[in-house]
Amino acid sequence: MNNELLTLQEHNLFGSTISEYSGNPYVPIIIQKGLMSVEDCNIQRRLEGKLDNIAGIYWGQKYLDCTMSLERLNLDSKSKYYGETLRDPALIEFRIPYEVVKDLSGSFPYARESIPRVEL
Repeated sequence: MNNELLTLQEHNLFGSTISEYSGNPYVPIIIQKGLMSVEDCNIQRRLEGKLDNIAGIYWGQKYLDCTMSLERLNLDSKSKYYGETLRDPALIEFRIPYEVVKDLSGSFPYARESIPRVEL
């Protein structure tokens, strides 16, 4: 997967430390760079659909190697949110249990809403 299809928020959730796109954390980097249209990026993200190798600690989970959703983009060119993800990513698969050293569920990067804890 081309990592530039991801938003800064998504990068932060899988451990990336990039920060130069913090002014627009919900718009994929490739769009911010002017290398792809919102519509084409949305298509590519829909084809990928998910991102693997995520730690569940931001969701309060005791799992490594989780999978999170890649959310659709706002395609309304008249909206001030044009090109942003429609919502925060969600965990959709859990695989490897681990001992939680630090619970980061209260530090979800760039959260727009309360992140529900997932009960298994």
